[in-house]
Amino acid sequence: MASTDIQIDKDIEELLSTIQDKAPTYNLIVFNDDHHTMGQVVRQLIKAVKCTAEKAMQIMKEAHTTGQAIALSGTKEECENAQRVLEEIKLRTRVDSI
Repeated sequence: MASTDIQIDKDIEELLSTIQDKAPTYNLIVFNDDHHTMGQVVRQLIKAVKCTAEKAMQIMKEAHTTGQAIALSGTKEECENAQRVLEEIKLRTRVDSI
């Protein structure tokens, strides 16, 4: 095997490792909330997961109708950071590994 082939193999392995490290491995779950208005929940979702108002409405509606919704899929750190923002207003959340 030529040295360029070995280097290409190493580069591919490094790229795959980087992709795997950044692949979503956790979900941030938000639960239905009877203590806040829908608007308050939507605003906090926008702030926490940095999504559009439309996406935040979808998440809120799913949690409202089914009891829970995935607010974010990402790394553990990303999900925990967003979880802290949601919990600022005492929304009930959970971070699960996928």
